[in-house]
Amino acid sequence: MKTPLTGLKTQAQIALASDDPGIRRHALEQVAGGVDRSLRLVRQLLDLAAADANEERGTNLSADRAAIIRDSLQSVESLVARRAVVIDVQGAHEGIVACDRALATTALRNIVENGVLHSPAAGTVRIVMSSSGQEMRFEVIDAEPEANLS
Repeated sequence: MKTPLTGLKTQAQIALASDDPGIRRHALEQVAGGVDRSLRLVRQLLDLAAADANEERGTNLSADRAAIIRDSLQSVESLVARRAVVIDVQGAHEGIVACDRALATTALRNIVENGVLHSPAAGTVRIVMSSSGQEMRFEVIDAEPEANLS
């Protein structure tokens, strides 16, 4: 946590010290990006702490697949909208799976979020679900935007 905060402070100091609008704008864009990354890291740490607490209590040992997908996608809606990326969910997403819901949601959200962040604007991030009994598998595919054939 110290390194990202140090980077934010440095960029803020650059913005404050500079009279050049271009340098100031670039430094502020770096601050905004750093805050986004820091918020993501804090969210992940809180999710892991919640999962640890659940593990100690022995709770949440099964979860609904559809709820995991829904919760994961809801948490990245604003990022998906900003990047104009399409999320395409394919495959089996009904039924119960033996897992910690918080951890499964966090894992899927992180992978989808990475797919969205690294997908070209207007691209497609495809989530392919498969299951066998109480086991759930997902594959996140970063696909290129569809070619315009008009």
